Amino acid sequence: MPIRVTARHPIRRAGRHWPAEPVTVPDGDLTDAQVEALRVEPELTVEDVAPAKPPKEKPPAK
Repeated sequence: MPIRVTARHPIRRAGRHWPAEPVTVPDGDLTDAQVEALRVEPELTVEDVAPAKPPKEKPPAK
C-alpha cells in the first residue's frame, strides 16, 4: 500500500531525504523494514494511502 510521509523538519531516514512537504511513496519502493523504521520515527508522520481505484467501465453503447 502506498504511504504518505510528512516530516516536522527535513530529515534522512530509511536511506532517503524527507522534506517538510508530504511525499507519497508508491507501494514497493521501500522494504517492510524501512516502512516500519519510518513509522516509529517521532519526527515523521506516516499515513497509508488508498490505491487509486480504476475507472468504472462504461456499458457498451447500443
